Amino acid sequence: MVIRIMEKLLNKTSFNMEPFISKYPDLEYSYLIELKYIPRGKYTEKSQQEMIQDAKKQLDQYVKSDRIQKRMAGTKLIRIILVYKGWELVYCEEYAPQC
Repeated sequence: MVIRIMEKLLNKTSFNMEPFISKYPDLEYSYLIELKYIPRGKYTEKSQQEMIQDAKKQLDQYVKSDRIQKRMAGTKLIRIILVYKGWELVYCEEYAPQC
């Protein structure tokens, strides 16, 4: 079960879905999902790679925030990157940074 919070950041809409840890204390996993969109007419292999690198940087920043650390509440964190070309999913990765 999740709640949805909508934020305006840099004129872009960001959706944060946060677990009800207090209601479901036995949750094992938390997910950070970074979704990137490339319009079909602007898609190139290079733009896809740029979006992937940007997503990795953003996920790394999110994990460092106190807000995310508190909401993970001892769960195992899984980071996911999704890149869409128009309506088509062209890239999906479970991102696990090298330590």
